[in-house]
Amino acid sequence: MPYTNKQSNSNKYPWIGQVKISGRKKRKLCTTKKQALEWEAEQRKQKVLLTNTVSLAEWAIKYLDFSRETHAQKTYKEEKQPSFKRLFKYSGFHKNEPVEAITPDSIRVYLRKLARYYEASTVNKDRKNLSAAWNWAIKNRMKVPPFNPFTVVDKMNAKKKGRYVPPLEDFWAVYNVAYCSQDKRMLLTYFHTGARKEELFRLKWVDVDFINRKVRLYSRKNKGGKWVGKWLPMSADCHENLRAQFKLTGKKDYVFVDEQSGLPFLSRMHWLRRLSGFAQVKYFDFHSIRHLTAVTLYKAGVSLSDIQVILRHEKATTTDAYLKSLMEIEEGGREALESLPGPGSFSSLSLNGEKEKAHQKAHQVLD
Repeated sequence: MPYTNKQSNSNKYPWIGQVKISGRKKRKLCTTKKQALEWEAEQRKQKVLLTNTVSLAEWAIKYLDFSRETHAQKTYKEEKQPSFKRLFKYSGFHKNEPVEAITPDSIRVYLRKLARYYEASTVNKDRKNLSAAWNWAIKNRMKVPPFNPFTVVDKMNAKKKGRYVPPLEDFWAVYNVAYCSQDKRMLLTYFHTGARKEELFRLKWVDVDFINRKVRLYSRKNKGGKWVGKWLPMSADCHENLRAQFKLTGKKDYVFVDEQSGLPFLSRMHWLRRLSGFAQVKYFDFHSIRHLTAVTLYKAGVSLSDIQVILRHEKATTTDAYLKSLMEIEEGGREALESLPGPGSFSSLSLNGEKEKAHQKAHQVLD
């Protein structure tokens, strides 16, 4: 943007136009503000014409098109889109500028400015999303510099807010107040599979193998962002639990359905909140049950690699992050564990190698 000239020649040239090209500032003395604005606009056009790289707008549009088709809607709308919106709002970059205008120094300035308006965790998430977009552009041979400038910029210091994981007795209390049999079966299936919310909502009867006692859960938690199914042996009581559910919804495609509409659930936003209120315990959500499964196994002595297999994580570091919630769990879970409704085994399916060992160990823990 133009600014006033405070030097000795200010009477003749009261305005100075300024643009940044490849990280370097370029200035011109001007007699009017309009002249300075026109000069800046012309320089921006020339930058796009002279550069061998794509513009920031083209980079953003192509990556967001990819994200909309590949990632979950929640990820696209709540992470990817906002990251680029904030970039163009607070960074000072023009959409027609070439991507090479983004340098480590300019990123540091942008992130410090963004931190004035947002929490450090949001700033770090934007850094991660923009870095992923840059790597995607390199991989897909877009005209971007081969060096990712986001990788050398340090994260902001952020205080991580640990996800609340309920004590086992609270989970059991919520189970007891569930007002219909399907709700109880859904809760037990969550706990005995460590499933994510959308994995259980999408579960179909074709993915339940009663003969071999295994269940297939689909997730998009992978590099390609595509739905990938993984088989997980069922505990004896989860097997019995789903057999009872089959009598209710076996003629439908999905395992768990809304009893009024007959359609699969999409969110159930207030379901666990209501049950927590009825049970008079602190509210916990779907993903907290998955954490609880991991933490319960860990406290019982199951190894990190075994828990990784059960939770279907691609990396052990992800499982380790889950287990950091252990310090937030109240002690005394052993007695509550013994009172869980029919804790069974993950090991009825004949497996080889590490998976067989993992599920045999889980069987000993929950038996």
